[in-house]
Parts: sequence; C-alpha cells; structure tokens
Amino acid sequence: MLTTPVCCVGIADHLDEVLDPHGADRRLAVQLARAEALAARRAFCRLRHDETTQTTDGVFRIPLVQGVRLQRMLEALLNPGRPDPIDPVDPETGVRLSAEELRGRALAELVDRIPKGTLPRTGGCDPVVVVTLDLATLLGGLKAARLDTGDVVSPGTARRLAARCGIIPAVLGSSGEVLDLGRKARLFTKKQRLAMNVQQGGVCAVEGCARPAAWADAHHLHQWQHGGRTDLADGVLVCRPHHTYADHPDYRVERLRPGHIRLHRRQ
Repeated sequence: MLTTPVCCVGIADHLDEVLDPHGADRRLAVQLARAEALAARRAFCRLRHDETTQTTDGVFRIPLVQGVRLQRMLEALLNPGRPDPIDPVDPETGVRLSAEELRGRALAELVDRIPKGTLPRTGGCDPVVVVTLDLATLLGGLKAARLDTGDVVSPGTARRLAARCGIIPAVLGSSGEVLDLGRKARLFTKKQRLAMNVQQGGVCAVEGCARPAAWADAHHLHQWQHGGRTDLADGVLVCRPHHTYADHPDYRVERLRPGHIRLHRRQ
C-alpha cells in the first residue's frame, strides 16, 4: 500500500520548537548568523555598459539587510507624495510605466543623489565621472563626447553633465591635449590628476600597462627636486610597481606623447 511521504524535517523542527523553545531559538540564531556571514562573502555585482543603447545593466547579490535598505530607499523615491515625484507615465509614449521601470528610474535618481563627498577617495580624487569634450561641443557643437571609461555620450548630455555636481568637464585644446589645470606646487591637485587620467585613457602611463590610473601615483617626469614643474606637461599617473622603476637610477623614462611613457633599463 502506497502512502504519501511526510516531511520529517518539518515535523522535527516543529516538535523541537514545542519541546525545547529556548534551544530552538539558539539554534536558529546560529543558523542565521552563519547564513549572514555566507551572504556577505558571496556578495557580487556585475555591470555592463552599452554605449549604443546608452544603458547599463547588471546582476548583483548583496546581504538581506542591505537589500531591504535599498528597497526602502527606492520606495522613498517612488513616493507619489514627494514634492517632485517620479512621473509614472512615459512622456514620449504616454504609456504608464511598470513597477520595474519605475524602480529603475528611482535607482538612477538614487545614484545621482549620493553626495561624492561622503564616499572614499580613489587615487587622491573624489569618485567623479570625467566627460571629455572639445571647445566646439561645449559651445553647442554636435560632436559626441567621451567619458573616462571610454564610452561616448551625446553632446547634449555632455553639456548638461558639465554643469552638474560630481561631473568634471575636461575641455581639450586644438591639439587634443587637456588644458593645463595646475599650479606650481609640490603635489599635483585633484583637477590635475583628473586631467592626467583623461589624457592617459584611464590607465597607467607606462606603455602596455593596463592598471587603472585612479589607483596610480602622480609622478614628475622631471624630478621636482631638480627643477621639475607641477603641471600637466611634466606629470603622469604611474602605478605603484612602475613608479618604483621610474624613480630608480637604473631606469630611464622616455616620453612617447602626452600622458604616455616607456621605461628603459640603463646599460
């Protein structure tokens, strides 16, 4: 005779709670603590930028508490009673947005609302986006602009970004070089570092090195103590390993073009 199987684990858990409620609470607390620790270790985030569609999508996993906090932040931004609520209707099509689309717009607004001053610095600079455009585009031209990630954006967006907090416009001269933003001082300024980052394409100045320039040291090509100037013409961002060689007397630095160098071991 066949019988329907009974979930023994569920019955055992229920009996455990009835017979030993305090012990069950302790075991549940231990189980949850282990799950939380595992969740923290298994957190991840993958982002993919598509300049053709001008979108970013991705997949992420974060611990439950942070996930609920994110949900609450989005709910606050989606509150229709706020002074400037998110429009639930697409202005182009007149179609009402889905719940997922509304959360997407709330997430974009949340990113814009994070003050850059509350985040750690990277490479001596605030975590800002640099948009590179030529003077003609800034004055109303139609040439696309480029972010420091290498992605392109429309000239209209570039002009709007240039006027917003957290966005640094880097206007290029006729030769394509970033205009000198520095002053004569021992240490390079944040704006100079940002300009070098743009000039180097976001990576270490040493030929063939792909380490991020945001993690690099600002290096004087002509050493400061020997009369070097703290300006863009004499500065590059070099990763920590290559900076050791650049300062070593056994190596010679060859300037290839603005923001790009090659290291040679002296014979």
